[in-house]
Amino acid sequence: MCAAAGMLLALRAVQDRANNSPSEVEPGVGFRHDGFTIEDGWEITERDGDFAIEGLTVKNPTIRVRSIYLEFTVYSDGDVIAYISCTHALGPRESATADCFSADEHEDFDEVRVADTF
Repeated sequence: MCAAAGMLLALRAVQDRANNSPSEVEPGVGFRHDGFTIEDGWEITERDGDFAIEGLTVKNPTIRVRSIYLEFTVYSDGDVIAYISCTHALGPRESATADCFSADEHEDFDEVRVADTF
């Protein structure tokens, strides 16, 4: 293996760890994750008594087809109270609203973190 290939593998391992480690996000505020851009304006809501996310617009800035798999972890006073999963397949340079779902009962929360679903 050449040195450049070894460096590329090491960089990819660092990126994978960062994507799998939940990072705090502010509902409604855009952010970047795994090369995707999430636009401002999304919100955590209640749908049929459960948590939901509405308006999570995702942009794929690359020139290849990619799928996004996000898991939002919702906390209250440091305790996990819900998981919300969001997915969507995106074409090159495409933007779309992700499909999000949860089976966890909605309640007050004070922190949200996001990571890759798997």
